[in-house]
Amino acid sequence: GVYQSVAASEGDTYTATINVLHRSDDAMAGDNIALLILSWRDANGAEILADAKTVLDANSPLDQWIEDSITATAPAGTVSVDFFVLFIQFATDEFPFGAPGAMFFDKASLDLDEPSCYADFNGDSSVNTQDVIAFLNAWNARDSTADCNDDSSINTQDVICFLNLWNAGC
Repeated sequence: GVYQSVAASEGDTYTATINVLHRSDDAMAGDNIALLILSWRDANGAEILADAKTVLDANSPLDQWIEDSITATAPAGTVSVDFFVLFIQFATDEFPFGAPGAMFFDKASLDLDEPSCYADFNGDSSVNTQDVIAFLNAWNARDSTADCNDDSSINTQDVICFLNLWNAGC
């Protein structure tokens, strides 16, 4: 498998997407599976929670690309999320070293879902001073969610951007 680890915060919602292919010339057999996993980690690197979805198995259609995704929200204590694409070959009596077959994948991505209203920064469906505090905490921590103007830089322009949006409301 492959993985990527990125910074995340409690309440962040991420969507992992992948295109998978089950080829007839190397078809999966037995209980082999391909998983898409979001593993939420705390400051010590310990897993808090994992969200997983089977995206391919021996019963998947052959010779066609399938797009699949999983969306999950970071639990309390999250500081990072690990995004895994994992292929597991299970051993059987017939195949003691793992059943045959392979998975092929393309266009794997992990995206932070933007809140529907940026001014509701803490996502509690209310625009109030708690959003200002949450934004300023993220901004002070140089969290990428505080890049209000999407210029890939955390600076005072983001504070002005956020306050303008906050003032306008949702």
